Amino acid sequence: MFYEESLHLYRELGNKVGVAQALNNLGIGARQQGEYDKAWAFLEESLAISRGVGSKISIANSLECLGFLAFKQTDYKRAVTLYSESLTMFKELGNMLGISCCLEGLARLASVLGELERSARLFGAAEALRETIHTPLPPIDRDDYNHDVATARAGLDEETFTAAWAQGRSMIGARLLVFALTTVGVIA
Repeated sequence: MFYEESLHLYRELGNKVGVAQALNNLGIGARQQGEYDKAWAFLEESLAISRGVGSKISIANSLECLGFLAFKQTDYKRAVTLYSESLTMFKELGNMLGISCCLEGLARLASVLGELERSARLFGAAEALRETIHTPLPPIDRDDYNHDVATARAGLDEETFTAAWAQGRSMIGARLLVFALTTVGVIA
């Protein structure tokens, strides 16, 4: 209700960045309620407006949200494309939270596609990054996250999983980005 009201007010004011953010928030809400078609519409409109005004942070946010939605709909190739573009933009912006969200998304993709060690590394890297910026995973995302980590863990022996997780936690900077984007090439 509040996002709809803010969308209306931003439209009246002609604040396109505000409109894009309100649409992004509405898309997230629709996705969380399982209304995927509605979520796509909100998020794609948000992305189009963001691209039109050149708001990199809004573009990156919309891409990441669309990546998650594509993943939920098992459109893995599209999810890879969306997450990789978003990750690159978040890296340019120095937005560590956005980077961690993209790493988690790529980890989910790696997990469902059988790249379990890669998944564990990416989840480990995302966890370390979240700890560095003191931003834990939101409670609403915890169930999906726990399920996806459990999938990766179940397919590996504990020693291999723990070693891969630790390797991911130790990755930083350019090395981490190269690994994550290399993951995209493997998955795509």
